[in-house]
Amino acid sequence: MLDIASILEKTNDPSFVHFRQCRDMLLTEGHQQGVRASVIEILEERVGEVPDEMKPRLESVSHLEDLTCLLKKAAKVNTWQEFERDLIQVIQKRQ
Repeated sequence: MLDIASILEKTNDPSFVHFRQCRDMLLTEGHQQGVRASVIEILEERVGEVPDEMKPRLESVSHLEDLTCLLKKAAKVNTWQEFERDLIQVIQKRQ
């Protein structure tokens, strides 16, 4: 039985290369959104509702390794101010 996904993975046809790039981009974006949602959920559990001004800042973080770092920090903070400090450091590091 032919597995179309396997065939698409092995071809070098430009349209399929583009397909794979789009797929990978969407998978990465979905992973980023999932980690971001986890950060918010953990923070809400630890320190309460996410302030409105923090959401756009968190959305501006696009590197998965930065989001993972923030996820770990979210699990340890006791105040919004602590997390905001960490978030600002991550944002400034990438500028």
